Amino acid sequence: MEVTFLGTASCVPSITRGVSCTSLRYDGTTWLFDAGEGSQIQVQRSHLVHPGKVDAIFVTHLHGDHSFGLPGLMCLIGQNRVKGDAPVEVFGPQGLRLYLRASLKLTHARVAAPYVVHELVGVPLLAPPGFRPPPPPFKQSETQLERNFLADPDKNFGEQRGGRDIRPDADGAWTLAPRGALAVRAAPMRHTVPCVGYVCVEPDKAGTLDVAKVEPILARNAEALKQAGVKEPKRIFRLLKDMARDQTFTFPDGTALKRSECVGEDKPGRVVVICGDTADASALLPLLPPRGADVVVHEATNARLEPWDADKTDAEVAEATAAHGHSTPTMAAKFASLAAAKCLALTHFSPRY
Repeated sequence: MEVTFLGTASCVPSITRGVSCTSLRYDGTTWLFDAGEGSQIQVQRSHLVHPGKVDAIFVTHLHGDHSFGLPGLMCLIGQNRVKGDAPVEVFGPQGLRLYLRASLKLTHARVAAPYVVHELVGVPLLAPPGFRPPPPPFKQSETQLERNFLADPDKNFGEQRGGRDIRPDADGAWTLAPRGALAVRAAPMRHTVPCVGYVCVEPDKAGTLDVAKVEPILARNAEALKQAGVKEPKRIFRLLKDMARDQTFTFPDGTALKRSECVGEDKPGRVVVICGDTADASALLPLLPPRGADVVVHEATNARLEPWDADKTDAEVAEATAAHGHSTPTMAAKFASLAAAKCLALTHFSPRY
């Protein structure tokens, strides 16, 4: 499992730092989280991320520094995909489907990769206290806009049918079910537009089988197992590993062997948390297993730095940062502590730095 940062700036890209884009590579698959302007350039510069191997893109919210690079990135992926590959899965809050559809269709982008958009329905606006949300981008609702303009997916511009509207579970979080081995859930972040963070959980890995303990039992039961239809007795090794921890297998000679007696402890799967822009990511905490997170990727847009902030206290900088829906390094560290994170990676740095 590898996490690679392709862009760590906020607001606008600079000549030295791209805006938000993070890759997660695991078990032959590549996922991207956010795609700010210039993400396709960063992907091409990277020796770790091959555009043709990108299977899914997870967008935290629709601010431009997290989404302006998505249409171009889809074209880059399309030029590197093999015909017949499964469509790229794109996940994110409502509005993402129409945004990507309009961008690719109105620009006649016929090289875009086949894709489907799965929208997270009902992501709330958890704006900071006192924040006045801007007016909606259209006078008519998005539902009316979709009906009157760009109503249907068009495979000529990449979009395939099959995109889902994913509704929240009873706990208020979303279960995404992307292709691949990792389980992914999302929860809302406190920000100035509807925004989510993602929790990616690797399956637990079965413990190591004590072959030396099992082989003598297997040897004296080999003939009886063959007579019972087990043509290859060593298949019992796999059966023992796949059993529940307290389950027992009884050999033909009456020897009973619990899985816990011959298989070591399962290795807990790793957990990666990728937050969107936020002044409060606490909604992600209930989604974590009791052992916590291995890696937390958290924004740190602003910080009190000398000499620029000599007239401000840490608390004043934190208050001003939170009022804009963002975090300081200290706020990120507090969340990482609550998440029992082994590693905290800071990103989304203001252009002032």
